[in-house]
Amino acid sequence: MTIVKKSLPFFVALLTLGIHASYAQVDTLRIATYNLLKFTNASTDRIPYFRTVIQHVDPDILVVQEMDSQEAQIRFLNEVMNFEASDT
Repeated sequence: MTIVKKSLPFFVALLTLGIHASYAQVDTLRIATYNLLKFTNASTDRIPYFRTVIQHVDPDILVVQEMDSQEAQIRFLNEVMNFEASDT
């Protein structure tokens, strides 16, 4: 009986660490950065590649560089970020 009493704090600590570790994995935030290399509103040939990469990385936050215009931003948002396979 004394062995159980002595080992009880160890098991409680181990259980607490295990629960904390499982919650830490849920709270992960994935941030990605992507240089689009002068993405313009006329850039259509690279859109399927952008979709593939972004779907694979699956970021919570995406920061992009070298976006040419507001029209290019809208196009990227609609055709890459909000794209559904049924939209084809």
